[in-house]
Amino acid sequence: MKPLAILLLSTVACYSEPLTDKEVVALTLYMEARGEGISGLKAVGDVIVNRAASLKGGKSSNLRSVCLKPLQFSCWNGKKTITIPRDKEYKYCLYLAGKIM
Repeated sequence: MKPLAILLLSTVACYSEPLTDKEVVALTLYMEARGEGISGLKAVGDVIVNRAASLKGGKSSNLRSVCLKPLQFSCWNGKKTITIPRDKEYKYCLYLAGKIM
């Protein structure tokens, strides 16, 4: 199965449907720490949660904005396109993102 490519204009995804908050968190986990094992993925997840919790509005309302904030996570810096992976590592990142949310 081929990966699905999307185009990002600023922080808005442009394809058939925009990225969900869960997908944004999962992609952040995947792109920042996929080679670091479970502990690395959880560490990035902790950073996302801690940054979101420090903002007004609470955790869940800020997870997406924390991930997409310029210069916070290098995986989003200057990206014009993002490929949504379809491998087992990304599926695990989706699972972790669901637990974080």
